[in-house]
Amino acid sequence: MHAATTVTLLGTAKHLSLIQDFKGRLAFTFQPAEEGGDQVVVEEGLMERFSISKVLVMHSLSGLSTGQFAIRHSAIMAATLEFIIMITSTGGHAAALTQPAIPSSSDR
Repeated sequence: MHAATTVTLLGTAKHLSLIQDFKGRLAFTFQPAEEGGDQVVVEEGLMERFSISKVLVMHSLSGLSTGQFAIRHSAIMAATLEFIIMITSTGGHAAALTQPAIPSSSDR
């Protein structure tokens, strides 16, 4: 999905650069990480450095058909979550397929 987002952003930038009578200023940025990367953009001063006053955000969504898009006035699909998965096992090796190790998971 990130490749689709990148191509869409670059294609939009190229298309708008070819419009001779386009009035206004646009800044195209790439978020350096999935959810949470926007904070880095703000902390590093991109908003002030390029006088960005409004932000339109785009994210690929696989549930839509080609040529369709969805919009929302506020946040959507923006969340971060950390979790830990502990796997305990005796180990194993691909050369010993008749003696597989069966891991078990546990909560912490």
